[in-house]
Amino acid sequence: MNATKRNAIISAVDRQELIGIKAGTGDHRFLSIWMVVVDENIYARSWGNKNGWYNAFKVEPHGEISIESTTYKVTAEFIRKDDPINDLIDFAYEKKYNQKKYEKYVRDLQTDISRGSTIRLLPEDASLHTK
Repeated sequence: MNATKRNAIISAVDRQELIGIKAGTGDHRFLSIWMVVVDENIYARSWGNKNGWYNAFKVEPHGEISIESTTYKVTAEFIRKDDPINDLIDFAYEKKYNQKKYEKYVRDLQTDISRGSTIRLLPEDASLHTK
């Protein structure tokens, strides 16, 4: 993927509050979740490790994200909960979702369980389609 397109995807994730995610290549549906950008990488966390989309990525690490009416193929990389990047991801969630109504959810995403469900989403070469 060229740098300009990758940067546009990352910038869109950084701007948008909810991003659609669909794990696997099967007949799954898109769910809207929170994502953050740290060091020019896209990260997402599940509300614990029992979430359907998270477990689907464990079975098949390929999926899609939907941003601003465009769908992109992604590959998921799993991050260990003791990886130092998690501290930066915690801060990114606090910064992006800094409204009072989100405080509880941000704290939940900073627990050891949620940190253990962190994935890095790597955009693949081409977008699938524009809606």
